[in-house]
Amino acid sequence: MNATLGLDASYVIENFEDSTIVSGFTVTYDDNGAGGGFDMRTSNYAWDGSKGLAIYSDYAPYRNINYNKQPTFTFTQALSSFGIGFSALDQKGWEIYVNGIKVVSDIRANPNWASGRNIYYRIDAGTGEQINTVKIYAGPTSVASTVSDYVELDHLAFKVQTTPVPEPASGFLLLVALIVAFVYIR
Repeated sequence: MNATLGLDASYVIENFEDSTIVSGFTVTYDDNGAGGGFDMRTSNYAWDGSKGLAIYSDYAPYRNINYNKQPTFTFTQALSSFGIGFSALDQKGWEIYVNGIKVVSDIRANPNWASGRNIYYRIDAGTGEQINTVKIYAGPTSVASTVSDYVELDHLAFKVQTTPVPEPASGFLLLVALIVAFVYIR
């Protein structure tokens, strides 16, 4: 399966089969984890093993009930790639944000979406970019928030960036150093 998803041996995989997650990231929820941490559910649509991480939309009647809503994955090191499988996603409006920027407007709108085990998203950082946080979101104005939607996440994969991304000032400092070196050599 990993080869089909474009995941090689350099990826760290979290399969959500138990309450212990692999090191390298944390998960927080919009409801401050009021749902009790990880909600691992046995699934007919698991991407690997038999369980997935259950999350819920921000459905108005249940907004104040303790559910694990809309997780944010925060990574301890910069990533060059992130992937995650979606299952049991029934409603339109689920979005993916990377570093606070919306990169997927509607997960279900993807032409590869299917019922059951819906779709696997892999997001690769561009040249000079990095991934620090990923949020799965269905806000109060989305279709997913007008009815209750339960979604399972599974086979979370991430690849730690091996080459450091230069700080914004690094290029300028390098240019200054080259000019100084050129003036000095002349």
